[in-house]
Amino acid sequence: MPQAQNSLLEFRVIDVQDQCVVQAPDACRYTALSYVWGQVQQPLLKNDNLELLKTKRSLNALSIPQTIKDAIHICRLLGLRYLWVDSLCIVQDSQDHAAGQVAHMHKIYREAYLTLVVAAGLDCTSGIPSIQARPLFPPAVVIDDFKFAVIPHSFDAIEHRVQNSVWNQRSWTMQESALSRRRLVFTEQEYFLSC
Repeated sequence: MPQAQNSLLEFRVIDVQDQCVVQAPDACRYTALSYVWGQVQQPLLKNDNLELLKTKRSLNALSIPQTIKDAIHICRLLGLRYLWVDSLCIVQDSQDHAAGQVAHMHKIYREAYLTLVVAAGLDCTSGIPSIQARPLFPPAVVIDDFKFAVIPHSFDAIEHRVQNSVWNQRSWTMQESALSRRRLVFTEQEYFLSC
């Protein structure tokens, strides 16, 4: 967990098992989400709902955008209990809390066990397309008992998709990407791990 140099900085994460926002435990192994908010209204952590969102299963009652739902699902699949998402972990109507978090953003991404980078979609309602129930590549071809997967993409094409994504146009992208130790990057067509 990023160490606070300021008592106003309270580092919160989503507990994906209990479906609520919690104070990050000491030595918390958490995943950070790097994604595009877009112009969509989404649930935000605010002073007036902070206590409610600390309650187990409270996130189930919110209209959480698909990208965040998918990130929660990925964390569960990977056995990672805690997820940091700016919209639900920073008190959005507290200038002091928001300023403290922004001042420590480099630590949040640097100290994350894993950063999920969603380099796909126009906004937070787009979801993470490469985990949706559709094939990423054409089915395997069988020739003389050998199975081949036809993968029509080169690494240059993948890099091109990341560079041209809406995600890459955000001002925080370089910091989030450069400081993260491990990035699981999702594009419209594939996902890959970058360490």
